[in-house]
Amino acid sequence: MKAASPRRDSRRLSGDAERKHRISAQLLSAIALTESGRWMAGEGVIVAWPWTVYAEGEGRIFDNRAAAVAAARSLSDQGVRNIDVGCMQINLQYHAAAFTSLNDALSPAADIDYAARLLRRLYIRHRSWLQAVAYYHSATKSLNTVYRAKVIKVWHKERRWAINERRRLVQA
Repeated sequence: MKAASPRRDSRRLSGDAERKHRISAQLLSAIALTESGRWMAGEGVIVAWPWTVYAEGEGRIFDNRAAAVAAARSLSDQGVRNIDVGCMQINLQYHAAAFTSLNDALSPAADIDYAARLLRRLYIRHRSWLQAVAYYHSATKSLNTVYRAKVIKVWHKERRWAINERRRLVQA
């Protein structure tokens, strides 16, 4: 049996988490694409890549979870503390208790579910999805305003994609 592609897996997991945590449709996908979007020439699309590690101003993309875990562990062993991992780019320093291990942090299901719970908490605190998205990235206004605009732009595209996909399925 062929494994699900990271593209379909991320979309499915994001949709499941949005429903479970009552988050606006396609918002998690938009955040994931903004955080870890990777151009897949063979598919002609940008995919939220689950095995992404960002530290020291550099994004690193790996072919599998084991390689990403090894890279994150190596960075940590070198004393790097500010490390973002997974398709949702959860910061291991600020969310140290989020996962039981690096392997867990780089599990797409665990990464997306934690991001959904975090986004939901931010929504409850700020009473706005736009503010929740901004604070998902940073509490610093000069950083979160630009980020929020990027996510909203992607969110609109994701919503259009979902509408077109539903139409395609109905017509099939």
